[in-house]
Amino acid sequence: MNSQIQSTRQMRILVVDDEPTNLFVLERMLSTAGFSDHISCRDPRSVCELCFAYDPDLIVLDLQMPGVSGVDVLHQIRPWMRRKGYLPVIVITADARRELREEALRSGARDFLLRSETEFDETEAVQRISNLLETRLMQLKLEYANASLEQRIQERTAQIEAAQVEIVN
Repeated sequence: MNSQIQSTRQMRILVVDDEPTNLFVLERMLSTAGFSDHISCRDPRSVCELCFAYDPDLIVLDLQMPGVSGVDVLHQIRPWMRRKGYLPVIVITADARRELREEALRSGARDFLLRSETEFDETEAVQRISNLLETRLMQLKLEYANASLEQRIQERTAQIEAAQVEIVN
């Protein structure tokens, strides 16, 4: 974990949507809300490569994209997500069908935001993104604390072994 991250507003967000207008709205929303580290992508085929290069803490993913759908993207990044431990993905779509939401959630999405063709609730989106990033930040802090404890245990074990050798001598 980058131990310098103290706030969810410093965490990395990857936004994936094939529509330039949607990307503009989402990026403006993130910037206005104070999120300082976010990038966007119009081509869902490049998400895997971006995940390895950018190492996002959250992905905002459109479901309805030509060629490669958001669900397809979730399946493609699933092995990478498993290695990360916990990587929240929030899916955004105008399609309100229940089966689509269920498929996205089964495929690894952690939350779902509906938008109409003309309206997008930015307040709700920012709150949901903030909630998912807070969970991610706590997970990273826990991983960092566990690694620190493991290192201290190894150091203490080495000290005990050295003391035992000294006693024998």
